[in-house]
Amino acid sequence: MFTVKQQKSIGDKLKGALKGTVIASLLVGSLIGFSDSSFAAQVHNVTVKVNGVAIVMHEAPAYIDQKVNVTFVPLRFVSEALGAEIDWSSNKAPITASIKEPEEHKVKVLLEQKKAEIDGKVKAIEAAPTLQSGRTMVPLRVISEGLGADVKWTPKKGGGGTVEINTPWETPDVPTTGSGSTTANGPTWSPRSGQKEYGTMIFKPLTWNSKTRSLSFNIPKMPGKYPLVGFKQGSNKTEKIVLGKDYSFKNLPEDFKMDVSISGDEAMTEGLDRYTIMSYSYAVKNYPVDTNISKDSLVVLDQYNHVVSLDAVYSALGIKK
Repeated sequence: MFTVKQQKSIGDKLKGALKGTVIASLLVGSLIGFSDSSFAAQVHNVTVKVNGVAIVMHEAPAYIDQKVNVTFVPLRFVSEALGAEIDWSSNKAPITASIKEPEEHKVKVLLEQKKAEIDGKVKAIEAAPTLQSGRTMVPLRVISEGLGADVKWTPKKGGGGTVEINTPWETPDVPTTGSGSTTANGPTWSPRSGQKEYGTMIFKPLTWNSKTRSLSFNIPKMPGKYPLVGFKQGSNKTEKIVLGKDYSFKNLPEDFKMDVSISGDEAMTEGLDRYTIMSYSYAVKNYPVDTNISKDSLVVLDQYNHVVSLDAVYSALGIKK
């Protein structure tokens, strides 16, 4: 698929590539923002199920490119929903998705190129991976079937349809309510060692007032670590948050969220921890929220897809407000 010169160049670029996570790069994309005239040729009424479970892709929904009748999904879907390992270093390098069990399969594609290398064999594909609003979108069937999954398409009346993907390997858990037991106030949270360290730095200076709908916080600088934070209100563009600065947002709308991603390197390839802190209204539209969580509470999604209340996080970290 690639010349010897290209392979050498690609090999150099792949040092320090993303492995198993594209979370940080996708958050960067969400903070930058792009425009694309091809949106008009897209159908977004698409449901994607993996092993019978509908997958929520709120940051970059699946869509059908009507020009070629191909369904696209964000690259993050391939790692988080299908459980494939992702290697990718730059827009000019191949995106490699691989599965090792029960059989090893590897798919390589390049942005804006209509060809794929599947288990070493090159084939033409109908549509090329592309950038949409700063996010990398890949053709769903090419990636899924190339990894060894079975893909079925069922059209819906009025347009769109459902894609059912069944894999012979075990896929990651979808978002669940909580990581421990459940109380009358909703599910509890059981942080892992890294979450205790980073979670305390993030949530200790964060305060929510439900009466005035005010959120105050200061995401600190972390020596040797690289936090990336974005705050989004309603339909507004995402605002990049400056580390070490005091923020106080008042009279917030029904829908808002803050994404926090912490990496161990400046290139944002070594994901350490991440959280989405959101309003109850935003959470119930995108995640399975326990009915015991108060509508006045904020909701937190951690990197292991556990959905809990802000109070549950405070309690688990020993933070008193």
